[in-house]
Amino acid sequence: MNLITDFIGKGKDTVVILEGLEYLVSQNNFDLVLKFIQALRDFLIIENSRLIIPLNRDTFTQKEMAQLEKELEILKIQN
Repeated sequence: MNLITDFIGKGKDTVVILEGLEYLVSQNNFDLVLKFIQALRDFLIIENSRLIIPLNRDTFTQKEMAQLEKELEILKIQN
């Protein structure tokens, strides 16, 4: 979190790409990662920045995806 907030503080209208959310969940627990995303999202809104999180929907349960969709704007891209 400190690394990301420092990066955002140095720039204006920054974009943060958080790749590997599935790995964070596997090494911690989903609730802890969700709280991290909530705190990060709040900070990004204050700093007028954007957060991009590429993820594989199949690695999350329906309940987890519903919680993520509640916290974030989900853009669905099809190949």
